[in-house]
Amino acid sequence: MGGAIWAQDLTATDVRFIGNSSTAVGGAVRAKSTASFTRVLATDNHADSGGFVFLNNVGSPSLSIVDSELTGNTASRDGGVGYGNGSNVITVITGTLLAGNGAGAAGGAIYSLGAVSVTGGSFTDNTAGMNSGLSNGWGGAIFAEAPVIADGVAFTRNVALGDAGGAIRS
Repeated sequence: MGGAIWAQDLTATDVRFIGNSSTAVGGAVRAKSTASFTRVLATDNHADSGGFVFLNNVGSPSLSIVDSELTGNTASRDGGVGYGNGSNVITVITGTLLAGNGAGAAGGAIYSLGAVSVTGGSFTDNTAGMNSGLSNGWGGAIFAEAPVIADGVAFTRNVALGDAGGAIRS
């Protein structure tokens, strides 16, 4: 769990996560409560869920990604880049490129059971439903079980190979 880092809380600035993997969750990072990433490069990380980061549901969990580049991350199941576990998880993404990420089931880039807020940045060429043995391919860019707020974001060529939400399924 957590191919590179397993932590209660994590703040990472100007860090590179490249080619990490986990046979469980969090290809590069598994955090129990909060994870904050600023100017991070995360590429080619892989896990069962949360190809780059998996956030548990402990306390008041939050995932923040700012001015970062997240590319080529994959999950066998859900959340090619990130997986927020719990209905009270808050995911905030600002000014970030999420491109070429994929999930076997839902959330080609982001899978969250809680709310998601995205400002600026872009989601390009992310894919959900790459594993035809799984029942859904929902949310090519974002899958959320709560509201999604997007402001000034470019969604380009994201694909849900199932039946819901090429860009967003909420």
